[in-house]
Amino acid sequence: ISIFIQVCNIKNLERVWLAEENEKKRKEEEEKYLKKREEQYKLYELKKQLRKNEEENKNDVHNILYDINNELKKENSFKKKILHNSISNETTPNENIVNKILIRSKYDEDIFLKNHRSIYGSYYDKEKNKWGFKCCTNIDKNSKCTNNTNCSYNLNNNLIKKDLTKSKNKKKKKKKLIVDNSITAVLNKI
Repeated sequence: ISIFIQVCNIKNLERVWLAEENEKKRKEEEEKYLKKREEQYKLYELKKQLRKNEEENKNDVHNILYDINNELKKENSFKKKILHNSISNETTPNENIVNKILIRSKYDEDIFLKNHRSIYGSYYDKEKNKWGFKCCTNIDKNSKCTNNTNCSYNLNNNLIKKDLTKSKNKKKKKKKLIVDNSITAVLNKI
């Protein structure tokens, strides 16, 4: 009987030991799982915060672009009124008012080409599956706008004219500052 009890005790001890080992493995796996869950939750929170920041940035950019577009619309309507008044009064508009500083976009996509009033890609033709300009529903990127042919005012031309008037004014100022004291200049004055 004593041998039987010893054998049972050894078997019981072995079972207890196996149970303890299994419990340790289970706890280790549970700890690993909890750590993974914590990391996943942290990643989820970071992604959520990034999305929130992106939404705020989109709204800020949209507001800036909205403000710029409103300014351009106000400027265009103001300039049209000036042009209309100048035609009716047969006088030229004041150059200071027409040559107002325009805010240029830093994106190439926002530049209006060939007298268009919308960007390329603002219109989509479903029949031809091609992009185009919304202002004239024209699909060809290199074509001129058909809707704005009557409008003589072009933003790009005005900017170029403004730059030319600035350079002319600078040249005039430089010429005024130069005093010619040569003999021929003195003789020509007399």
